[in-house]
Amino acid sequence: MKSNIRNFRDPLIWTHFLWFCNGFLYWFAQYKLLSLLVFCHAILSWCYHRSKESSDVFFLGERLFIHACIACISVHLFVECSALQISLSLLWLIGCLIVLELDNHRYGPFHVLWHVMVFLAHVLIWGFLV
Repeated sequence: MKSNIRNFRDPLIWTHFLWFCNGFLYWFAQYKLLSLLVFCHAILSWCYHRSKESSDVFFLGERLFIHACIACISVHLFVECSALQISLSLLWLIGCLIVLELDNHRYGPFHVLWHVMVFLAHVLIWGFLV
């Protein structure tokens, strides 16, 4: 009998730990709202993948919070960063989106790579903001 819950050893599950690290980086750098948005996104994405992508509620919640994260990050970047830093962030975002598109909703190795690239994107942006 197949389980409707993805195993904790699956990289789609444990890579969310990286995003919690991002949330703590933002929290300790005093970006509290961004930190909370990242935590909420990580939790909802974790739940969505844990359910083997079967929950529309988690999917919609995850989408809401990722868009809120992008909006919040964009404001901080445009207010606090140089044109070069903004350009590098946008290039990394494009790279992330290309990897996500390569996965094509199969939730395989490219999606795991996307999780890692999002973690690195947050580290890059955090480095620009502090």
